[in-house]
Amino acid sequence: DYYDGLTLSEILRHHTRTREPLPLQLALRFLQDAARGIHAAHELRTPDGRHLGLVHRDVSPQNSLVGFDGAVRVMDFGIAKAAGFGERTSTGILKGKIGYMAPEQLRFLGVDRRADLFSLGVVLYELLSAERLYASRGDQDGPKRILYEPPPDIADARDDCPPELVELLFSLLSKEPDERPATAQIVADTLERILADLVADEGVDGLAAFMRA
Repeated sequence: DYYDGLTLSEILRHHTRTREPLPLQLALRFLQDAARGIHAAHELRTPDGRHLGLVHRDVSPQNSLVGFDGAVRVMDFGIAKAAGFGERTSTGILKGKIGYMAPEQLRFLGVDRRADLFSLGVVLYELLSAERLYASRGDQDGPKRILYEPPPDIADARDDCPPELVELLFSLLSKEPDERPATAQIVADTLERILADLVADEGVDGLAAFMRA
């Protein structure tokens, strides 16, 4: 379907050029909607009730569309894979944007929904910092950093991130799938709690009005 809006990558490019940080509430709303969409995909079932075990495998700012109505939709499921359905991925071929891939994906290990949660963590960090997290600057150092570099502390990039948000990002960017949240719904629920506290302190920062501007 045609959907009128901008990708998160376009919004990020704008804020990088203007050097204005993305408002905290809006960044969290973007991610909350994306997490809900990813969770819906992860929970998809066949008409006879069989769980698909769908993994997007290419969650990124380019594949997250923010509508002028203020809603966020995750798109481009072209390389999504359902467990036990269809053909196997060709051995030794990475599909997707490498700077957003989970460590287990880079190692060609089996992936489940938690790989998409790592990607969500990279997107969230970039929304908050307005900088690429794992861009390759030479000798493909982006993938090496994903595999071996400790997760960054978002509090070093901006000082308005509450502790629960810092903790969430550390867990999302963990090298070990078992240390990440179990589902994208847990991520969305955590962001909802953080947002509720921010709104209580600051009032509502309107997403639709931001998009129109």
